[in-house]
Amino acid sequence: MDTPKFPITRTLSTVTLLSFTVAVLMAAASLAGLLFQASIYPSEELRRAFVSNDVVNLFLGLPILLGSLWLARKGRLIGLLFWPGALLYVTYNFIAYAAAMPFSLSFTLYLALVILSMYSIYVLLSSMDAAAVRERLKGKVAERFGGGVLAGFGILFCIMRIGVLVKALSGEGLKAG
Repeated sequence: MDTPKFPITRTLSTVTLLSFTVAVLMAAASLAGLLFQASIYPSEELRRAFVSNDVVNLFLGLPILLGSLWLARKGRLIGLLFWPGALLYVTYNFIAYAAAMPFSLSFTLYLALVILSMYSIYVLLSSMDAAAVRERLKGKVAERFGGGVLAGFGILFCIMRIGVLVKALSGEGLKAG
């Protein structure tokens, strides 16, 4: 039985290098946040918000990014499909860091991570042969179930955000000053 051709339209060497750079920068940013909390996060609120996130970045986000890179380089479709998701995690995560931090060297690192990961996602997705991916997954993935789960999570997220907004507007979310 023939192994299907890996569903890409061009070489992945550039996006591999970009993604590896993102991984190194993410590890450096998260390690710095853990080791130098007081200087990286100038307030107690920022430390509470981001120190635990640095741990998640190192022990969950980084292994998923590196694992998907490794699997994709081995020609495994699952690696190719997880790779943009891992980069999206980095983008989403470090947008929060960049938005919350005062302008500093760490801010520029967070902004670089956002830009590099977004560009990597673009290059990676534009390198994929979507028709070939669809064909390889045809009949192997429960699309309706997966779509329903994603829609359900989206609805729950919206309900949660509406609850936070209602609480804030009603005055319960505001501190008496």
